[in-house]
Amino acid sequence: MRHVYETGAHAIPIVALIAFLMRVIIAYMGTQQLQKFGADIFVVDLVTVGVLRELGTLLTAIIVAGYSGGSIGPPFSFPGPVRLRASPPVSDLSRCPSAR
Repeated sequence: MRHVYETGAHAIPIVALIAFLMRVIIAYMGTQQLQKFGADIFVVDLVTVGVLRELGTLLTAIIVAGYSGGSIGPPFSFPGPVRLRASPPVSDLSRCPSAR
C-alpha cells in the first residue's frame, strides 16, 4: 500500500500542472486558428474535447508511469561518494585495438 501512495498520490501535482499547461497551450493555439474563421466561441469546446477526451488519459498515463518508475529506486545507498577512475589517454592510435 505504501508503494501505491508513493507512486500514485505523489504524481497528482505534476499531472495537474502539466494538464493545466496543456490546456493553456491548446486554448492559445486554438484561438489563433479559430479567429481566422470567426469561430472564437468554440475554443472552450476544443479544449474540453481535446484535453479531457483525447489527451487527458494518455498524458496522465505517461506521466504517472514515468514518475512512478523513477520513484521506485534501489532500497540501498552507497556508503560514500562514487569515484570513477579515468584511463590514461592513448597517445599512439596504432596501439589502440579499435583503430585496427
